[in-house]
Parts: sequence; C-alpha cells; structure tokens
Amino acid sequence: MAKVRTFLDKLRKMSEFKAEVCPECNTEIQRVMVVRSQKAERTGGWRFNREMVNLCKCNEKEVYG
Repeated sequence: MAKVRTFLDKLRKMSEFKAEVCPECNTEIQRVMVVRSQKAERTGGWRFNREMVNLCKCNEKEVYG
C-alpha cells in the first residue's frame, strides 16, 4: 500500500527546512537557475546553457551582471 501524506505532514516537513545563511553578508542563500544563450559554432543556431547557482547579495552582480 502506498504511503499517504496528509496536508499536516507536508506542513511539518516545510517547517523543518532551515535556509542557509551566507557568512559574508548574512543574507539567505537562494538556489536559482541561470540560463545563458550561446551561439553554436557548428550549426549557427542558439543554445541555452542552464546552470543552478547559489545566490546571495555577495555574488548577485557577478551572476546577473
């Protein structure tokens, strides 16, 4: 038989989650997906490179800039 999770079980699990804090700027670290477009040399078409990055105030300009 499959395990049944109630709404309260889901809320309990969400409340246990502790966000990471950056030691340099003391802000919450967020995981974001950065998509960069790049022209393919061989075909001449566009490629999209996806990358998951930890983001906080320290490296915000490096990621988005």
